Amino acid sequence: LITISLNGQVLRSCSDATSCSASIATGTIPIGQSTITATATDRATPPNNGSTSINISKAGRLPPIQ
Repeated sequence: LITISLNGQVLRSCSDATSCSASIATGTIPIGQSTITATATDRATPPNNGSTSINISKAGRLPPIQ
């Protein structure tokens, strides 16, 4: 099972897969810092887990130049 999440909210889960992708509209990403995480778990007993994360930053709108 591979799960991709943004700030803890699952964007997509892929079972029986060796790769997985997700997309999100940039307008739905909150302003400030966010974390995208991918976690993979196999079917072994006990299961093997692996994960990686990246931090992203989205700037707000700049005020108009006067």
